[in-house]
Amino acid sequence: MGKLKSWLMELRAPFLTVTIIPVILGALVAKSHFGAINYPFLALALLGAVFIHLGTNIINDYFDYKKGTDNINVEFIRPFSGGSRMVQNKLLSEKEVLAGAIIFFILGLLIGIYLAFKVGIIVFYLGIFGILSAILYSAFLSSYFVGEALVGFNFGIIMALGSYYVQAKTINFDVVWISLPLALLTSLILWVNEFPDCKADRESGKKTMVVRLGRKNASLIYSVFLIFIFIYIIGLSLLENNFLLLLSLITLPLALVSIFKILKYYNEPKKMFACYPLTIIMHLAIGVVLILAFL
Repeated sequence: MGKLKSWLMELRAPFLTVTIIPVILGALVAKSHFGAINYPFLALALLGAVFIHLGTNIINDYFDYKKGTDNINVEFIRPFSGGSRMVQNKLLSEKEVLAGAIIFFILGLLIGIYLAFKVGIIVFYLGIFGILSAILYSAFLSSYFVGEALVGFNFGIIMALGSYYVQAKTINFDVVWISLPLALLTSLILWVNEFPDCKADRESGKKTMVVRLGRKNASLIYSVFLIFIFIYIIGLSLLENNFLLLLSLITLPLALVSIFKILKYYNEPKKMFACYPLTIIMHLAIGVVLILAFL
């Protein structure tokens, strides 16, 4: 495997949808409030957010390697859990991975500085919060109960809020309620991917929520939150008087399949395989519906 291919594997670009969707959504909510989008600023916001996301992916691999989590993980499900394994397979060095994370964070920070001069300092603070929380999450917060919530908050609400601010030069908490389904689904993507990693996480001292609760209880909570998301979207469509949001219900069969699989096979990660892509597909599909609803 060449160096370029190794880096492409390390970046895990297919997961960038969890960043791209809320950034576009935030800009569209601003458009619904103020009537226009500054497309160059949207492009910069997207690029900055993507850089921070890529830095987060890489720094998470780095700290998981340092803590030995991925080294002892034999139940991982490719490509959804267990990290990229580029360092473990000697395709990239530990120093290269750390340097890559730093470079992407710096690139994201530079875009944040430029946008701060153009639209206001708050966008810079949001970027700093995203970078610092990504590092802290990877270093030790993933071992505490705030890890899953922090990831959802960053990749759902903060991304949308920052994008809204870039367009509107102000904060509006409508964005929080609108982007909440994306935040919850992002947390659930992380949550379900912790099932195959549970044993390795426990042995390396990484106390994720699945480790703390056990797979059975964690499967119940996953199911409850998934059902809540659909109830919430119905309520949101009524509050926003925007019934296009109800198109999200087309993903309900996917949710039911995922719930069935996780409740039945919570202790057999390979048999609950469908849950991993289905949770990502639900995030993507519901995200697209949210975008269409605010076009």
